[in-house]
Amino acid sequence: YMLKVAGTTSVEPKRPSPSLTKEIVGPNANADKDANTASVGDAVEYKLNSAVPDMTGYNKYFFVVNDTMEPGLTFNPDSVAVKIGNTDLTNKAKAGAGVNTTFEVQTGDAASGKTFQIVFNNFIQYNTTDYINEPIEITYNATVNNDATAGSTKADANENTVNLTYSNNPNVNSNGGTAGEPDGPDEPGGTDPKGETTPDKTYTYLTELEIEKVDKANHDTKLKGAKFELTGESLQAVYHEQGIFKVAADANPAYYLLTDGTYSKDAPTTATASKYVKGMDAEKYALVTDSDTISTMNKVTAFGESGTDGKVTFGKIGVGTYKIVETKEPTGYNKLTEPVVITITATPSATGCTWSYSKDGGAAASSNSFMIENAQGSTLPSTGGIGTKMFYLFGSAFVIGASTFIVTKKRVGENK
Repeated sequence: YMLKVAGTTSVEPKRPSPSLTKEIVGPNANADKDANTASVGDAVEYKLNSAVPDMTGYNKYFFVVNDTMEPGLTFNPDSVAVKIGNTDLTNKAKAGAGVNTTFEVQTGDAASGKTFQIVFNNFIQYNTTDYINEPIEITYNATVNNDATAGSTKADANENTVNLTYSNNPNVNSNGGTAGEPDGPDEPGGTDPKGETTPDKTYTYLTELEIEKVDKANHDTKLKGAKFELTGESLQAVYHEQGIFKVAADANPAYYLLTDGTYSKDAPTTATASKYVKGMDAEKYALVTDSDTISTMNKVTAFGESGTDGKVTFGKIGVGTYKIVETKEPTGYNKLTEPVVITITATPSATGCTWSYSKDGGAAASSNSFMIENAQGSTLPSTGGIGTKMFYLFGSAFVIGASTFIVTKKRVGENK
């Protein structure tokens, strides 16, 4: 009615509603920080931003973060850290300082259908001049697991959705819900008015590589039985015929990844550093062979064998440079002597992801499928091998013999 009397006018709310935004931090995130790329085993880091609202008129205030992750992301509860202004609440929570002084991370049935909730206990305590309008920063991470989806469309992304539930009517005294329950709006007996922010989403994309083994002389002939390993800096585990090489700082014995895709027990030195991935900072790998352990590990399909169609697919990986090493050649064919190097780049966004692939430094293309040839027939011995030494031995003997024959023949001619 007041607006009808006053006519058209602008009305500002006495207190703005709380807000909550989410962003992906760390490598491979886009400029908008709402999308990134990753491989299975990678941890995706998230940061939430909000602020302490003016809670004048309330006797209790609900402030609950709701996070829902798709199956391809595994939430890591111990990674949660919370700050209000310059006050770090994380250590208080982990030290068990009491439910009335900090926050709780609720999962499972206690999370009200969400992957988890961060429930601030006794949030009304921050309704002071020291805290009102102070920034709230929440960080945590999730690991990309083997249920992650791969592709380029928004539907292929592994989504994470977050919003905030908060009290929104200071004219209603809180009934407090059930005694002894946390300060969540969904606690048993809780009927307090509450509002929710618009959900904010992030998107994590993965891709895959396909290689097709063919006869070098006839590409219509597909080659079965070729075995490969995929190695890359972003991979947390590399599968091969003996087991799995898994990144492990405490590995004993330790293996180190070489630039040619093989592993060495010798640690890098100043003289040999150039042969190691990451040089002197080469990571330690443990060789895992126990089948029970292997079956429970998150994994990238990093070891494969071509079928009757000649194809091998390496799935659920992100941007980076990868080496495909042939560990066993098809029957009757020669093994590749050098790894195939594939470089993947991407432009992720909230609407999809544009992937780009290149082979051995060639031009980038949108296709993630590559043809790899194998040839039949004999090959020259490798440099330094016994075959090369015998070649040099017989060659030298031939040269010496020929020289002796020429000199002898010349002398015979002179004596005539």
